[in-house]
Amino acid sequence: MISAAEAVFLTEEIAKFGLNATGLDPSVPSLNSARNHARILNLSINYQEGTGEKINYPDKHFDIVFCLDVLEHVKYYMAVLSFFQARI
Repeated sequence: MISAAEAVFLTEEIAKFGLNATGLDPSVPSLNSARNHARILNLSINYQEGTGEKINYPDKHFDIVFCLDVLEHVKYYMAVLSFFQARI
């Protein structure tokens, strides 16, 4: 699963089910806040710095991609959706 760090509550809920969760966000302060919150809750979430236009994961790496608080921040949202779709 991959989602923006700003979607921290969804990412945490997914991690509570024991699923591997990855959060992606371009904002280092947002990432640090999300990491700290996950640590307090004893959740293992892989938060990475990045953008929807470019993520460093191979095709078919994820089972699910949640795209929350993302598309309104990118210029070419269809390209981002296609990029994410290739990772599933």
